[in-house]
Amino acid sequence: MLRRLLPTLLTVGVGLLALGWGLVSLQRIFAHERDDARTALRTRRASLEQVAEEAFRQALARRLSRALPALEAARRDPLASDAELYLREQGVQLLPRKVEAAAGEGAPARARYESLRTGSAREGPTAWGGRVTLVRQVEAALARRDAALVEAVLQAFAGFSDANPIRADHELPLLLYLVERLADSRVLPPSRVRAMVRGGPDGKDAPTGGLQRALLARRGRLTRADFGFLLTRLAELSSRVGVPHDDLLARAQDPAVGALVFPPELDGPALVGGRWYVEPHGDDVRGVAVDPLAVAAEVEEELRRNRLVGTEARVRLHVAAGALVPLEQVRLPVELPAWTSAEHELEARYRLKSLLVAACGVLALALLALTLLSQRRKHRFLALKSDFVATVSHELRTPLASIRLLAETLENRLGTHPDARDYPARIVREVEDLSFLVENILSYNRLEKGRWRPHLTRVRLEEILATLRADLATLPADVELTVEADELELEADPSLLRLVLGNLARNACAYNTRRPVRLSLTAHARPRPTLLLADNGIGIPEEAWESVFGDFYRLKGPDLEVRGSGLGLALCRRVMALHGGSIRVAASSPTGTTFALFFPTPAP
Repeated sequence: MLRRLLPTLLTVGVGLLALGWGLVSLQRIFAHERDDARTALRTRRASLEQVAEEAFRQALARRLSRALPALEAARRDPLASDAELYLREQGVQLLPRKVEAAAGEGAPARARYESLRTGSAREGPTAWGGRVTLVRQVEAALARRDAALVEAVLQAFAGFSDANPIRADHELPLLLYLVERLADSRVLPPSRVRAMVRGGPDGKDAPTGGLQRALLARRGRLTRADFGFLLTRLAELSSRVGVPHDDLLARAQDPAVGALVFPPELDGPALVGGRWYVEPHGDDVRGVAVDPLAVAAEVEEELRRNRLVGTEARVRLHVAAGALVPLEQVRLPVELPAWTSAEHELEARYRLKSLLVAACGVLALALLALTLLSQRRKHRFLALKSDFVATVSHELRTPLASIRLLAETLENRLGTHPDARDYPARIVREVEDLSFLVENILSYNRLEKGRWRPHLTRVRLEEILATLRADLATLPADVELTVEADELELEADPSLLRLVLGNLARNACAYNTRRPVRLSLTAHARPRPTLLLADNGIGIPEEAWESVFGDFYRLKGPDLEVRGSGLGLALCRRVMALHGGSIRVAASSPTGTTFALFFPTPAP
């Protein structure tokens, strides 16, 4: 059969290869289309994100540019607010200021102040003693209300202080005491006293340089107790002389920011701690406090104003983890629902096209399988047809030859040959075999074409047994039939039922090496009408229990003579199906086979 199918296989194989190559090429085209469209979308998104990131950097740079005047003012003036500013010069952080007081619970500055008020402060050649001496000279000049002398002593005080620096917790209480005395005496003009209290951003108001600014600038060198004491006294003094001091109190209450830690070498603009934007400026670093999310929202609004995105677009801020993040590492992905939908639709179209390609491939394989199956069935049908013709020819030739030989012998030797007396009976049996074969073929043909409509009637088991015994009497072998049956009625076509039992009985004789042939019929009505017909034949291999009901199937074996046309059991299954029942091999072994016939329960 393979040799007969080879041309078909070659033709279909070449066609299948061509179709497979075409489908693979088509799938590659679909994949390239998807990748190109996806690349175009990603390129547009990347371009828009680059625009957003550049706008983000420019917005931060503008914020720092607007903050530069305030930064310069805060660098020179301790009273200026520095909460949103950053400045580092020569590796030292100047802004925001470290407003924490020094550790410790003592109050040395207050003690010095009290010693000046009580007169217990010692004069002498030391830096502190020299200052005390000059303060006493100022007090003496004030007592004489000699303004010129007071100015001269103040100039001397300023020169001595510059030449002999002392600790802040010594100098600040002394300056506070000195200015308080000047304010109380009213010898000097009020503007001169106010300049000493307030000072200027450049710190040139001698001799104090501005007490308010001096106190804030040296806060880190005072204990909390001293700073609080001096702040209270200075606030009272400011009120008394009419100097603003709200900014002094505000700066005193600023929270401690501490140092911003990042590498001394800054290559470019960066975000520090997620809050500060800093830029290198020569050896210095300048910065301003920002809200990156608010800046990202401004960028989003700017993109809308420029009609680069619609109202549904969203700009997200992705900042890499770390205390210091270079601005070039900050990403602003733009989320557009339309792009997301386009990507999903693109992927859905690709999957649909891939599914169609796969379906074409499966269809091609199915067509190949159907073609091969059709060719196989065609060749099998031709082979079965050939076998059937050969089998029928053989089966018809044998009885016809026997009939002719018996008839010629009967004609020539009937009177002289004593064995010729049984020739008429043998001729009858051969004719019966031939008639049964022809009947099987005709019945099979009618059932195959659906031309047989059964005439179902109530048939009693005794009637079935009577016809079965009559048919067994015509068989060439001696057959013994035993019956174990209840009272049973079947709804069946008697002629078809006789055909089924006759085929089973003839098979029992044909495939049997024992004599006599023993048949056993068992019938019962529960749970459904069933007939069990057992024989003592050679048996059927278990793997062939279902195959024996196929068309033209005959058992084969090295020691087995093949008999019959192969239509008997196939005809039995069709007849049982026509009755609404079934037939199967219930049991089989080398000592015999049992067939089970199941009938529908008759209607009451």
